[in-house]
Amino acid sequence: MVDNRIPTETAGVFENIVIRASAGTGKTFQLSNRYLNLLVSGVDCQEILATTFTKKGAGEILDRIIQRLSKAALSAEHASRLQSELGVPLEQDRAAEVLQKLLRNLHRLEIGTLDSFFNRVARVFSLELGLPPAWDIVDEQQIEMLSRRTIHDLLRQKDVATLLPLVAKGESSRKIATLVRDVVKQMYMIRRESQPEAWDRLEEVKTFLSDDELSEVTARAEAMKFDKKNLTKTWDAKMVPMIQQESWSDLAEQTWFVNVLEGTGRYGRTILPEENIALVQALIRHCRAWITTRLIKQNRATCALLGLYGERLESIKAEMGQMRFEDVTERLVEFVAMWNTDRFAFRLDHQIRHLLLDEFQDTSPTQWNVIEPFAKAVCHSNDPLRSFFCVGDMKQAIFGWRGGVAEIFDLVERKLDGLDKAEPLSTSYRSSQVIIDFVNDVFMHLDDYQSDSEVVNRAVHGWEEWFNLHSTAKKELGGHVTVEYASDATLETKKSAGSEGLVNNERNENLKISTVERVRRLHETLPADKTIGVLVPTNKEVGQLIFMLQSAGIRASEEGGTALTDSAAVEIVLSALKLADHPGDSIARFHLSHSPLAKMFELEPETVENQSANRTAAVEGAAMLRERLVQEGYGPTIESLARTLAPSCTKRELLRLQHLVRLAYSNRSDSQRWSMRPNRFVEYVREEVKIADASSARVRVMTVHKSKGLEFDAVVLPMRYLKNGWLGHTPPLIVGRPTPTDDINIVSRYANVHHRKLLPDSLQEIFEDDQERTVRERMCNFYVAVTRAVHSLHIVCSYGHKPHGKTEAGVLLALLCPELIEKGEGRKKDKVVRKEGLLYERGDANWFQAESGDAAKTDEGIDSAVVKQYYSQNLTNNLYRPLSRAAKSMRGMARVRPSMLEGGNRVRLSETLTSPDREMALEFGELMHCCFEQIRWLDEGESISDGELRKLLKEKSPGSGQIEAAIKRFRELLQFDNLKNLLSSSSVKEQYVIPDLDATEASGSANRIEVHTEKRLAVLMDQLDHVDSDSGSLIEGTVDRLVLVYEDGQIVAAEIIDFKVDHIDDSNLTGRIEFYRPQLTAYRAAVEKMLGLAADRIATRLVFVQSGQVIQVDSLDHSVDNSTDLKLPRKKKLKPPKAATKRPKKEASEVQQTFWSDDVE
Repeated sequence: MVDNRIPTETAGVFENIVIRASAGTGKTFQLSNRYLNLLVSGVDCQEILATTFTKKGAGEILDRIIQRLSKAALSAEHASRLQSELGVPLEQDRAAEVLQKLLRNLHRLEIGTLDSFFNRVARVFSLELGLPPAWDIVDEQQIEMLSRRTIHDLLRQKDVATLLPLVAKGESSRKIATLVRDVVKQMYMIRRESQPEAWDRLEEVKTFLSDDELSEVTARAEAMKFDKKNLTKTWDAKMVPMIQQESWSDLAEQTWFVNVLEGTGRYGRTILPEENIALVQALIRHCRAWITTRLIKQNRATCALLGLYGERLESIKAEMGQMRFEDVTERLVEFVAMWNTDRFAFRLDHQIRHLLLDEFQDTSPTQWNVIEPFAKAVCHSNDPLRSFFCVGDMKQAIFGWRGGVAEIFDLVERKLDGLDKAEPLSTSYRSSQVIIDFVNDVFMHLDDYQSDSEVVNRAVHGWEEWFNLHSTAKKELGGHVTVEYASDATLETKKSAGSEGLVNNERNENLKISTVERVRRLHETLPADKTIGVLVPTNKEVGQLIFMLQSAGIRASEEGGTALTDSAAVEIVLSALKLADHPGDSIARFHLSHSPLAKMFELEPETVENQSANRTAAVEGAAMLRERLVQEGYGPTIESLARTLAPSCTKRELLRLQHLVRLAYSNRSDSQRWSMRPNRFVEYVREEVKIADASSARVRVMTVHKSKGLEFDAVVLPMRYLKNGWLGHTPPLIVGRPTPTDDINIVSRYANVHHRKLLPDSLQEIFEDDQERTVRERMCNFYVAVTRAVHSLHIVCSYGHKPHGKTEAGVLLALLCPELIEKGEGRKKDKVVRKEGLLYERGDANWFQAESGDAAKTDEGIDSAVVKQYYSQNLTNNLYRPLSRAAKSMRGMARVRPSMLEGGNRVRLSETLTSPDREMALEFGELMHCCFEQIRWLDEGESISDGELRKLLKEKSPGSGQIEAAIKRFRELLQFDNLKNLLSSSSVKEQYVIPDLDATEASGSANRIEVHTEKRLAVLMDQLDHVDSDSGSLIEGTVDRLVLVYEDGQIVAAEIIDFKVDHIDDSNLTGRIEFYRPQLTAYRAAVEKMLGLAADRIATRLVFVQSGQVIQVDSLDHSVDNSTDLKLPRKKKLKPPKAATKRPKKEASEVQQTFWSDDVE
């Protein structure tokens, strides 16, 4: 039997290849090229597994494939271009054929993350893997709840009490539950990846001094005298007390002790006497045994505690049928090695013949162990119908904290036979020549960097081996690069007691000020269409900079998500809940007494004199709040608190309160769990809730990790100073592996730099390896950050940074600013001469003028009076507010759901808020849609029974209290004459002048009517009203009811029917019709293009189920019997039969009318 899926002449095209692609060189383009090549060559799409690291990346791959194919199918020019890019023959008709086949099989595509693929494999092998029935993947918030329950159970066990002192290293500053939670959060994943034996590899050192020997050493130490009195004084003050108190941990950190340990035999410039050296060496042997033994006990105790935690957690997860992605991956590791991949194909219902791996540098060894058998099956079969494609960049390996290992590239090349190594991709299609020259100047000369740490030097110099000379295809772009120092600390701060920490803090605050100033200058100077990215290390810094930028009048968006508690208003609400949980909480009471909520609790601003009265008032206020929480729920109660705070809030504070109110309404089951213990809700908000202010602001602030895959016209990179730089990183654990991709063979708790010197050499090497990994990953972060820039890059360094310091800034200053180092003469050391302000500059600060000229309009070029008038008008409009309705976009193409277009460019603010009434309305709408979905034609056969309908609705919305009301209303509506006409085939037939119309399902008649309920659409549009996109729009949505009319086998007319649950009367009917018109227009345009119909042959109708009205929005102009009322919109409310009853109208929530409407953009 001949396999003819791939033509013979193309069989050799798909070599097995690994590509190392630098930033901006088109990794996604290369992978989509391979995917499209396979499709054009006839490969079945489900035989191609394409994976990447994130869901966002997977979506981008799919969008890129569909977009490129769509353009080729619509244009001969684009087809020719795609043919050139793929290197295979491709005509426009062939592109359309491939696209059509692909779109028909979207549900069969294997494009996603590795985790999602593993999840699918696990689901078809659940029994063999020992997974619980009906298991599901939990999210991070759910696993946090499970973890809290596990810790609660764990602390009841007697064994745990004996482990905690060892795990805590003797510290007692934290609560026990907090201690265990921190240990679990930081170390549990390592415990899962390792065997217990790995935690017990450290051998005991038996060099303890006996009690008698210790007494003798102590006596000798007390009697020790030196020729120099200052030396004796230092010995007696620093060394003797620690020996007497047996403070061996502190003794090991003393300079005297360290100098003897390292063999210098000096203290300062004084050579120590032999007697003293011998005494200290005896103490070194004892300290080595003591520190090693303590570390062994800590390792064993930590392993035991994590083991107990893991056993209990797994038991709870099994009871609840819940799994994490990591659970699935671990269970698959051994399983896939035992099975032939052909057996997987049988269960998956398809073969994996082509493997495409993107962002491979972020793959973990465990993930590779699962995917390896599939890779070997592809590479080792010598089958021309199989292929392997892997692309990534070790320089962008920034997710080591998630288990990613950059060196996995080398492992793949060793383990897979027959791989072709492509030339590294190093030509950027993103950045200007100025940016690329800067990148080369820094990363091509890392050998010139020399810090005072050999570990750091090895890591930095080794990183250079991953780098190759970059070039750019965008040579015509202008660019600008600057490096500057922020302001130094003041002289007053430098002279204060304990000044080092204060000086560094002030320098870092000055760094933020300089960063905001740099952004301000860019914001004023650059054209309004240019984007500015501010990239920082942590989410905490995101929130701080956002606040400072907005205080400076610069609109900025948060991208990474920040804690909801970075708001004073939110903290006040949380204090109220804490007081409700524990009326004796004096901190919460004090906070509330000085807040706008004080009157609600009848509190006076607390002082020593009125504490007693405030305590009494707090108890009564807490009882009142608890009663409201139980009776009304968290949503209404927190909404009421927020409304009280609103007049005192800024716009940003109001936005934070809005998020809090929405969260309180969001989950009814959570609300029930929180009701008796409000502090659980407080902990949930503090630890789990992250929000991002979605906005179209041109200034975007985010972490470097969030910026991966993005680009900005200008990038601002603030570099904060930390005292010990890279070596200040103190992980809770260090792990050892024979090679970076092997299993863990040793685990140890962290030891500081002084204690580390007393440990075995093998363990010291592991500590150094961990530090090298940290340095390499930070260099990767730096590389990712600077390569996000298209035109300009502006690096702002804290004044604490020095050339050759152990930081990214230290590398940068050493290589680009040698003038900062003043060479010392003779024995004098080199001196660093710093100066505030600009240190380095390359390119043209006015690069944008050459690109866009004077025609580019800046924000500041707009008349301020016009801006003021615009905002004044909108702030006084109580009904509508201008909200950003930006469609989701991938590489220029907008993805639009027609429901996004409700209201056009304006939207009723109440539509965006979560409230009990709105939640109930949305649920009721879903139930009514489900009811109408069951009707094909009322006059054909028996309708669905109430029992069947009730069963369907319970599956649709489990636990809903509106099912009976929905069924009742549905039966009432079916008695309305206009609804009967709408849903009866006989009435529809009468509207058309087509003879012998047949409404029988699947009749195949040339003249017939077809009806489709919940019809999904996905159509590419060049232009769409209310959507701003230069590259077209992809309309995706579902039509509630679509009626198609055929004449002579061709579709000649269509009707789009959309059901709405709004409360409608004569006063708001016209407004609601216009509100929904853009949505129906989008549906009409999509059906027009999909079916090839003229717009005037497509009718659209709105059905308001609460009032029973049927409104014609767009009418038919052809093939319609004008004697009917089809073309005339009914503007008068039709009276229902007497048996029908009206639902009482509810007033809009007061908070929607007064709190959110005027104050929130």
